Amino acid sequence: MSWFAVAGLLCACTSSQPSRAGDERTTAVVPAARTTDASASPKRELSFGQGVVKQLRAGECSALWQQFSDAMRSALGSEEAFLPSCESLAAGLSKAKLSSEDTEETPTTSVYIARLTTTEAGVLRVTVTGANGKIDGLLVSPDEPSKPAPSKYDNYQTKTPLRVPFTTTWTVFWGGRSAEQNYHVAYPNQHFAYDFVVTKDGKTHAGEGKQNTDYYCFGQEIIAAGAGKVIETITGVADNPPGQMNGKQVTGNHVIIDHGNGEFALYGHLRLGSTKVKEGQVVKQGDEIGRCGNSGNSSEAHLHFHLQDTTKFREAESIPAQFLQYRADGMLVERGEPARGQQIQDIHTAAP
Repeated sequence: MSWFAVAGLLCACTSSQPSRAGDERTTAVVPAARTTDASASPKRELSFGQGVVKQLRAGECSALWQQFSDAMRSALGSEEAFLPSCESLAAGLSKAKLSSEDTEETPTTSVYIARLTTTEAGVLRVTVTGANGKIDGLLVSPDEPSKPAPSKYDNYQTKTPLRVPFTTTWTVFWGGRSAEQNYHVAYPNQHFAYDFVVTKDGKTHAGEGKQNTDYYCFGQEIIAAGAGKVIETITGVADNPPGQMNGKQVTGNHVIIDHGNGEFALYGHLRLGSTKVKEGQVVKQGDEIGRCGNSGNSSEAHLHFHLQDTTKFREAESIPAQFLQYRADGMLVERGEPARGQQIQDIHTAAP
C-alpha cells in the first residue's frame, strides 16, 4: 500500500536522486510559518491533533479540507484532487491501533504526533502541524524519524565574514541543527542550509497565494552575504506556479560565490531574469546578486542559502554559515546561526 503525504509550504530542496549516504529522499512535512495562538496549550493542541487524526481515520476528507490553511489548499490544488488520495489513506488507517501520542511546540507552530500500529505497514507516524485551528501540514510515514546526517563540520567556525543575505526582515522557515528545526540536516550537501521567507501576520502571502506576486518575498533583493568571486550562475529556469515544483532543476536559478578560503555560498531559487552578476565577476559584501523567486524544486517563493566545501552542489558537503551582527526576534546577535521561526534583520539596515 502506498501512503499519502500532504505537505504545506515550500519545497524539499532535494531531488529524487539518492543522497550521498545512499538514502532515498522522502517527502517531508512542511508546516506553514504561522503565529501560534498565545492561549494555546499542550492540552488544547493534543485535542486539535486528535480530532484531525480521528477525521482522517473515519474518511472525513471534506471536513479536513475545510480545516486546511490557505497555503495547504494552494499546494494541493483543489478538493477534488485531494479527496481520492485521502480516502485511500483513510482506508489503510481505519483499523489501526493508536500506540502513542505526543505534542511538540516551536516558536511559530504546534505539532501533534500519533503512532498507529497497522497489520500491513507496521507502525506509522501521523504528524499534524497547525496553529489557530488551521491544519498547516499533514504527514503519514513509517515511524522512522529522520536523523541528521553525520558531518565532519559540526564544530566548524565560518571563516568568511557573513551578513544575512537580505536588507529587510525575513523569517527562518527551515534552519537549525535538529531535524525538527531543519529538514536539510538529513542531506550531507545541505546539512546546514537555510530557507528564508517573508511573513506578515503569520502568513507568507497575501490573498489566496495563487500567484507568485502574492508572496511577500517574491522579487525582493538578495545580496551577497560575503565578498568573493562568482563561479557559477544558472539563469534560465522559469518560476513555478505556487504549489508546483521542478525536480529536474533542483536549485533553480542560482548563484555560487567562491570566498577564496574553501567556503562557497549558494543562493537558490532566484527569480527568472533577475540575476545581476556573471561568472568571473568579483562582488563585495552587500552587492545585489538577484531577486527572490520560485524557480527549481520549490513550491513557494523563498531563498535557499548555504555554504559548501567545494564548487559543485551535488558533490559538496555543507558547512555551517554563521552570520555576524543581526537581530533575531529583536535581540542583537553578534555571531550566530539563525533558527526556525526567528524573525531576522540585518543590523546594518534594521531599525534599533
